[in-house]
Amino acid sequence: MPRYNNILAGFAILVLAFAPGAEAIVCGANEYLEMDGAYTASPAVANAPKCTACPTGMSNPAGVAGGYGDSANPRIAVTLAAAIAQASANTNLLTWCNRDAGYYFTADTSATSPGVAAACPTTQPAGSGVTTSPKLNCNGAACGGGVETAAADCVLRSNCPVNTYLSTNVAAQNAVVASCTACPTGMSAPLSRTTGTTLSGLATVLAAAQTAVKVYTYCDVDSGYYLSTATTAAVVGAATACPTASTRSLATSVAAAGVAAQAESAVCVVEKDLDGPTGPAGPTGPTGPTGPTGPTGAAGR
Repeated sequence: MPRYNNILAGFAILVLAFAPGAEAIVCGANEYLEMDGAYTASPAVANAPKCTACPTGMSNPAGVAGGYGDSANPRIAVTLAAAIAQASANTNLLTWCNRDAGYYFTADTSATSPGVAAACPTTQPAGSGVTTSPKLNCNGAACGGGVETAAADCVLRSNCPVNTYLSTNVAAQNAVVASCTACPTGMSAPLSRTTGTTLSGLATVLAAAQTAVKVYTYCDVDSGYYLSTATTAAVVGAATACPTASTRSLATSVAAAGVAAQAESAVCVVEKDLDGPTGPAGPTGPTGPTGPTGPTGAAGR
């Protein structure tokens, strides 16, 4: 396979060398590689590869010599040769841009277009700004599976601040609102939990009537507390502090409904009868007072 790739790479370089106006190029970060469509019969000008900036809401890693984003990449040698030899304008893409998180396609990718992306709105059907879309890696046409919509594609990930949880309220059809609520006392949620968590079925909930609160992300129990109220699909739970300063508990991870309430005696460990480690040596004490005068010595002979 390496030998085959070397042959293709050499072929691509030869094609570029003998094509009028064509040169090998490597695209930078946030650029995609496409044909320029500059063909003319007279004077003889062939289609040539060029780099173009990714549209708003889209990005790309920098190209690598001999690899992705390089017009001399052996993987696109045959396609590139055909485009350069084509006796008509060719504007086909050779690489595409990825659609960033927080955006959705209003026009999908195609053979000749990187697509068009728009920022997720803060409307009720799109999650009221507390949800978002995941990043979408694109390597060809129809990357978005057709035109995406904010209502379907901007409600797939949580986008709440740290130490909050995502839930929906009780409301009539098309009036249910997603919101972020502060974790109860003694509970917290890391950013990895509040931002980026995959959400399931939220689009359907926002478009229908809802008779009960629904929790989508949960809060952990902090050290020094125990879970006194179980988590359910509608309740994030509640925590109670261990009863005295001489007790402690380890933090408890809570990622879903169905986590049972904890018994204080099982979670809060008594520490008052436990010897701690030996502390460091104290500082050197002050110099003591001068001692009394000793007895007089015996007379000499």
